[in-house]
Amino acid sequence: MIVGIQQPNYIPWTGYFYKIYASDKFVFLDDVQYTKNNYINRVKIISSKPDGQWLTIPVSHHFKDIIQIVRPAKKGWVDQHLNMLRHNYRNSKYFSLIWSDVVDLYKEVYALNSLSDINIKLIIGISDRLGIKTDFIKSSELLSINGTGGDRLIEILKSFNGNSPQYLSGSGGAKYQDEEKFKVENIGLKYTDFVCPTYQQGIDGFTSGLSVLDMVFATGWERSYELISNKKMK
Repeated sequence: MIVGIQQPNYIPWTGYFYKIYASDKFVFLDDVQYTKNNYINRVKIISSKPDGQWLTIPVSHHFKDIIQIVRPAKKGWVDQHLNMLRHNYRNSKYFSLIWSDVVDLYKEVYALNSLSDINIKLIIGISDRLGIKTDFIKSSELLSINGTGGDRLIEILKSFNGNSPQYLSGSGGAKYQDEEKFKVENIGLKYTDFVCPTYQQGIDGFTSGLSVLDMVFATGWERSYELISNKKMK
């Protein structure tokens, strides 16, 4: 059983959804410390600027708050983000077909007052529309999970011990992961090899690492699934 574990990021890039696609179970790491200026409350989208534009949820938090208790700081951010998405993607090939889905996704989080709940709702909604199926779990719902960093990940994975778990880590994890600790606990460890596929963004060149919605507006839901999973739909 392959398990992916990741903080609940805001409408994240395609590699995040590849990890979901490649996992049998995907754990939202929502009970760890919130870090400022990270992808938990912001993501880049296409714009007239060469390096894109940040889409940021303004948040209210205190030092050492866990992600689960961080709140949006201002009302109206949903409408603002929809306006920015409309402005930047209105000329995209699939805008007219995708836009109502995007509006529906944001309607579902309009009344939510938890950053992690907002992100999780959006991620699951996007996964459903892409056709990616996996079991989603919040780490805050797992019992007796202690430790920090890699030790916390191992504790989460041990909760699935009856299913011989393998941890699916991002490729960057190879630089800091203590692989011996996973071996001691009989937990397999593998790394993603995902590279964002190129597609026509409507700008010169190609900018990687943008929100998955960039791909969806450019190619549609079905083709986005093919690009993320590297599979052809039947």
